Amino acid sequence: MAGINQGTPETAVGEPIRLGSNNEFEIEQHPASDRLIIRDTVNGKVAYVRKERGGTIGGDGVLIRALREGKPMADDGRTYDTIQEAERQASSWVFVPPGTFNENVTINTKGLTLRGSGYNTIIDGGTNIAVNISSNNVTVMNIQASNEGDGSDTTNTIEIFASGVCIQNIHIPLSGRSAIYISQGYKNNSIINTTVEESRLWGINVEGNRNIVSGCNVSNASTGDDDFGDCYRFGDGNENIIANCIANPGADTRFSINYDQSCNNNICIGNRSLDGADINEQISCENNIIANNRAQDIRVFGTGTLLDGNLTGASN
Repeated sequence: MAGINQGTPETAVGEPIRLGSNNEFEIEQHPASDRLIIRDTVNGKVAYVRKERGGTIGGDGVLIRALREGKPMADDGRTYDTIQEAERQASSWVFVPPGTFNENVTINTKGLTLRGSGYNTIIDGGTNIAVNISSNNVTVMNIQASNEGDGSDTTNTIEIFASGVCIQNIHIPLSGRSAIYISQGYKNNSIINTTVEESRLWGINVEGNRNIVSGCNVSNASTGDDDFGDCYRFGDGNENIIANCIANPGADTRFSINYDQSCNNNICIGNRSLDGADINEQISCENNIIANNRAQDIRVFGTGTLLDGNLTGASN
């Protein structure tokens, strides 16, 4: 009887694999490729058999069917008309091909990864939130997200009401309020390699604890509310880190990096800012380039602030 030996079916090329009549074999679909998994229940060994590329599942992890149809795909191997439909059916991941999706996506699946194809995968929230994350340990990556808001500067583009969330490689050309908002009380989130071109209030707004903002580039904050918003704002949170980020403030931006006075034990390191940083209560502020602020390059409130190796008064 044919079996499996060291991950290879014991059969000649082109010979059909007979599963037998005594449940000697189990067959299932690999969740992220075009392979079928054949499991020998007698000896416990496993073999992988490749299906025809471009079939009912994708090929080589690129999810060819989703790309071909231009529809989001969930980890059940099926495509759906909307991202939200795919999210409801998924248990671990959703892949979104290039295209514009006029949606307001809510992620309620714990541990879900929502992955796009890069700059050409666009989620346009219109006058509402583009992506709302309300479950822990979610990852959103490789997409462009935007919204116009309703004109009252009250609608964020990406909202996070969860912990352990990773936002990575996101491009936000326009936000109706804050491009990314982490709500108060949530922790251990990270915003990595994200670009914000314009926000009507704050660029990246963090109100939780122990969050990380790294490698981001924020421009033109506060275009909807003169002299109020900041490129990066940390409010009512402790032990947050901002590192290796760039701020390119517009004419209406108040501060490039702003810590509210209730913040404690935060770290601001290795950033480049052209409009100063508002540094408050027990901050470690090291090796930053901070210049051309309308008032002063570094303004310190309270005690316990470490200033080390910062270059101020620099030009662009």
